[in-house]
Amino acid sequence: MGYGFSVYGVDLKKLRTARGSKNARLAAAIQKKQAARFTHADDWFADDIASGAPSLAIALDELIAGKPTKKQYGFQYGYALEVLCEHFGKRIDEGDLSSRIDESLDPLLEKAKKPTLSKLLRSGVFPLAIPEPRDFPEIGTIDAKAMTALGSALAAIEPMIPPDDDELGVAWVIAEIRGWIARATKSRRSIVWFVY
Repeated sequence: MGYGFSVYGVDLKKLRTARGSKNARLAAAIQKKQAARFTHADDWFADDIASGAPSLAIALDELIAGKPTKKQYGFQYGYALEVLCEHFGKRIDEGDLSSRIDESLDPLLEKAKKPTLSKLLRSGVFPLAIPEPRDFPEIGTIDAKAMTALGSALAAIEPMIPPDDDELGVAWVIAEIRGWIARATKSRRSIVWFVY
């Protein structure tokens, strides 16, 4: 079983203006709007917070201030980044796609002489500077140019979908990713995804 994708269509320009803006009203508005999420995160990471990790609210405040202080706790800044993506964007996935989709797509991409799915999804490319999470969340950013490359690669492997696709679900995975691209393109936004 893989972990799931959370995918957002985000205006990267607006998102990037938040980091270092020192906009306390922005942080307060986000915390108020997503209060349940902050409470849940603090409960989930209570042991880490007790050991020195910033709470989600502090991580968000520090990103907005432009000064993350606890770089060894990159995971919390990753989740704060997701909170910003939700604020400046919109969730565009169906919530069903597992992070293990590379197992079914990479062999086809290799046959088509295309980059791996990780490269096409730009895994590890952050939409703004944060301390890098050591584990989760995994993060990727797909701008318009990368969406075009991803769409081309998917088109190249579609004719190779195996006859037993009901078991592998390759066509379904391709349709899901194409949905991300279509929704982001329609709203003139980039894609930022998280896996955890």
